[in-house]
Amino acid sequence: MLKAHVLDAQPNYDALPTWTKAAPHNIRRITKQNQSCNHCHGNKEIFILKGSLDPRYPKANAKVAVEKPPERRSQ
Repeated sequence: MLKAHVLDAQPNYDALPTWTKAAPHNIRRITKQNQSCNHCHGNKEIFILKGSLDPRYPKANAKVAVEKPPERRSQ
């Protein structure tokens, strides 16, 4: 965790998340990740989940956190 050298030097630190939501289904390139829907669907490891946010990081990341990942798909 960073320790401030100047108090209130970044008053808007928590204003914006360090992550953003994206539309992942526009991927055209073939990768290991997109070879199966279930590499993402049902995979808690690749989503920012509510309740698992590290308090050391910006509070604004809560804006992009999800309750749970998309459901696994039957293929």
